[in-house]
Amino acid sequence: MTEQSSFDVHAPDTFWAGRWLPTPVLLMAEFVVLVVTVIAAIVGLPWCIGVIVGVVLAVPILVRSRGESVAARISARMGFLRRRVADPEFWYEAPFDVPLAEGGSCGMRWDGDRVITMVRIEANPRALTRFVPGRVITDDVVPLDLIAECLQQFDIELESADIVSHGARAYGNGHIARIYSQILGPLPATAFRSVTVVLRLNPLDNADAIERRGGGSTGVLKTAVVATRRVANRLSGKGHAATILTAAEINSVFSALMEGTNPDNMSESWDHVQVGSMHAHNYYLDETALSDTDLGAPWTVPSLSTVLTLHLRPAESGEYFLSVLARFNTLTPEPVRVPDGFHSCNGRQRDAFVAGLPLADPFHDRSVMEYLTSTESLAALALPAAGCGQLVGADVESRAVALSLVGSNVRTVEIAGTLNLCQQVVLRAIALGARVMVNTDRPAHWMPMAHAVGDPRILAVAGAAAGSQVAGQRQGYSVLVFDGVAQEAISAEATIITVTAPGFDADTGADVTLLQRADANPWVTVRSGGETSQVVMVATDDEMRYVGSSLNAPERQADTPRR
Repeated sequence: MTEQSSFDVHAPDTFWAGRWLPTPVLLMAEFVVLVVTVIAAIVGLPWCIGVIVGVVLAVPILVRSRGESVAARISARMGFLRRRVADPEFWYEAPFDVPLAEGGSCGMRWDGDRVITMVRIEANPRALTRFVPGRVITDDVVPLDLIAECLQQFDIELESADIVSHGARAYGNGHIARIYSQILGPLPATAFRSVTVVLRLNPLDNADAIERRGGGSTGVLKTAVVATRRVANRLSGKGHAATILTAAEINSVFSALMEGTNPDNMSESWDHVQVGSMHAHNYYLDETALSDTDLGAPWTVPSLSTVLTLHLRPAESGEYFLSVLARFNTLTPEPVRVPDGFHSCNGRQRDAFVAGLPLADPFHDRSVMEYLTSTESLAALALPAAGCGQLVGADVESRAVALSLVGSNVRTVEIAGTLNLCQQVVLRAIALGARVMVNTDRPAHWMPMAHAVGDPRILAVAGAAAGSQVAGQRQGYSVLVFDGVAQEAISAEATIITVTAPGFDADTGADVTLLQRADANPWVTVRSGGETSQVVMVATDDEMRYVGSSLNAPERQADTPRR
């Protein structure tokens, strides 16, 4: 497991000058001095008197309060109001496909004079993930150092790369999802996560490479394909399966990052962006927040979903400029409570929102939020590459343990345990968006939970006698539980959970196995993806309102065969 190691960022030489005296602020102060000097000359006073008075008047607007000068606030407000009056249309080119020699295609988008391509880092769906408050412990991490090195290829230079991590702690905002989020507390447990790399090529920086590949638009497209393929191959060569996205897949990622909302409905306020019913709160991270080597803090913030965007570009010193933006999507405009080191992008919320999309970089100046770092430091920044799935318990070192128990990458799960254990697994799967049908020979012990959930589209119970009567209905569920009932032919898209008696280790070769001892021992053996862990799983009081009645159910015996 990846443990905490050193990650270092430092400010560029011009950083503090740019932060304490940004160009707009300095220009405003100079303008005040100039105006006062001209007025002094008009009324017949010596020009030096005008300069002195102008400086005296300019100093107060340079004084910083709460980290920002009066002039900076005025400048930010004026810029915000100017953009609101202009209300620029949210317009972008549609992506298109370029055929690949080996088959398939590479999706691209022209955005201004830049060419944009995307690579998706595929997850290890069956990895166990461990947590302590505020930190993730996993070996499945994004190789940021490798991505940085790929920006400067031997004959091609990419302008920048955005590593976009999009995830959620739970599914939606329903009561069960809220209970699950409360259980997670300060754990940065992101159930769902997708990681994509947005690559930007500036043709003007690659004239020779483009000319060698035919010149013109054909040469540009070929150069972009070569650069993108090299990034994907380097990632795959280091054990991180990577996929070059097609135009349709780029559109799909764009829609997911927009949470399915229409970008034409975007409206900007001073401290957030509203898109449809969603409110997006955007922050940039300073060196305090970046000292967190797995960037776990953003994933502890309650939200419908979170988007973390790491922007990398080469620096002349051989290092790399790094800036990080976090977007928290909520249902309300109220500010979210964020950890130390997070600063709201007040007045630039729209730009910060767009910066997390596969489009051209909207920031012409990132000096306030940009730091220098090295490949060695980037190698220590352990950004998880996948979602952790659902929380299953705590191990012998009191670390929380999570894994994927349902979803497209997990087809079969074997639970040899009590009914209470099984129902707790199902309840947490529902919190992550699962739609569950239980096929059981003890429906009376499942019905109290179904009644508590109160929605048969989310949890339905079918008795053993139902048989073919519910076969057609199973297609509408993502998880099918067979508890004491023989498994029947089902949809290949559903996850199958088979329930047996505690202590009954059938060793069926299931993708995931949860094995509870028959002697009422609370420890559960979890097997997934070649890993094994001992965990104890305890239901909270809120969960017991759904699954508590199962404690009164008689348990199966290990020698009881399944029907």
